[in-house]
Amino acid sequence: MNEPVTSGPVELPPDTAPPVDTSEAAQETSLRDIAHEGIEYLRNLAQLFLGEIEIARGSFTRLLIAGALIPVFLLTIWAALNLLLAALVARWLQDWLYGYIAILIVNGALVTAFVIGVRRWKRDLTLPRSRAALARLLEKLR
Repeated sequence: MNEPVTSGPVELPPDTAPPVDTSEAAQETSLRDIAHEGIEYLRNLAQLFLGEIEIARGSFTRLLIAGALIPVFLLTIWAALNLLLAALVARWLQDWLYGYIAILIVNGALVTAFVIGVRRWKRDLTLPRSRAALARLLEKLR
């Protein structure tokens, strides 16, 4: 008797599946490729790390130079302004003692203003107040 022909996928019996190349040569090549890629990855990672160290070293050097020079410039400007104030007051009042007193008064006022500002800043740094201060600042900026 004749059997009807069906048009579905043809499944191979398990014993006729395509062979998988499990030879030692294929496994060795695969392991060699993985080892080579791993070594390349580590080499590139080391080069990246060394490059980052060089960048950090240059940045640190510039930071040290700026950290030393900026205070020197600021102190020089501060001293020059104090001398200018003393000279102007001494010339105007004809006595250097008044120039020194003027420097003390101006510097005392600046230190007092700085301390008041730091206290206000410290008070605003508590979490609820800092949020409110940030909101006020953002409103002012708008």
